[in-house]
Amino acid sequence: MKDISYENRLELSNTYHNIGMIHFYESNNDLALANFQQELDIELEILESTHPNLAVTYHHIARVYGKKQNSKKKLEYFHKELNIRLTTPKLNYSDLAANYHNLSLTYYELLGFVDAFKMNEEALKRACEHLSNDYKFLITLYCDAGAMHFTEKDYDKSLEIYEKAIEIGLNYLSVDDVNLKNIYEILDEIYYKKNDLIDLSSKNPMFSKSNISQTKQFTSLTYYTIGNIFNKMNNYERALAFYQNVHQIELQMLSTNRLYIEKYQDSIEQAKQNLHWSN
Repeated sequence: MKDISYENRLELSNTYHNIGMIHFYESNNDLALANFQQELDIELEILESTHPNLAVTYHHIARVYGKKQNSKKKLEYFHKELNIRLTTPKLNYSDLAANYHNLSLTYYELLGFVDAFKMNEEALKRACEHLSNDYKFLITLYCDAGAMHFTEKDYDKSLEIYEKAIEIGLNYLSVDDVNLKNIYEILDEIYYKKNDLIDLSSKNPMFSKSNISQTKQFTSLTYYTIGNIFNKMNNYERALAFYQNVHQIELQMLSTNRLYIEKYQDSIEQAKQNLHWSN
């Protein structure tokens, strides 16, 4: 009878879960929360306190609180989820890294920047060690970290981290992939903040508004960064193409920067040498 009772209660718990998920996706948040809570009450009675199913239930409750814009309760339940995931004998690193990522975003919502950075670092640590093929997740984590450093006005660190995101992306995506273009736009904004640059689209007659809408023109520094990443990847042909492109962009500026031009010329020559010796 005890086994039957256990099985029946487990089945009832699963029913509450399924109903909760339906309400969750239909944005009936109060009903979703009520059903997940019923599921949790049963699980707490019949399962061990560290059972992985509890982590899943805590996760869904946290997500409901997120939809209800209750970040403090969301944080509480993501931490409950984490406490169980860390005690599971066989760690699911994908779920653990995602848990840290959710905690990082929630702390960020609550302006707890120190803890947000800490949780992001924990997520990156697990992802780099165990999820290296999940490039989309890695890019997301690096972009989140870059955004947090940007908010803190640490532009140099923000650039460094966004460059890592681009480097990962270029190993899997085309250089003009829309996801990478979004990062290029962020680099532009950082360079504007750092160097008081002038927006090409509004100040340079070489780039009309109609052309901008078709082909986004970035500051020469952003293209130069892409060239440097290709150079780091030993793809000297692509690096050379970008260096030549940034050189032309800077020459077309209304007010050229001599130091930039010299730097770009040096990079072009170095890329040509690297390309020669690699053939």
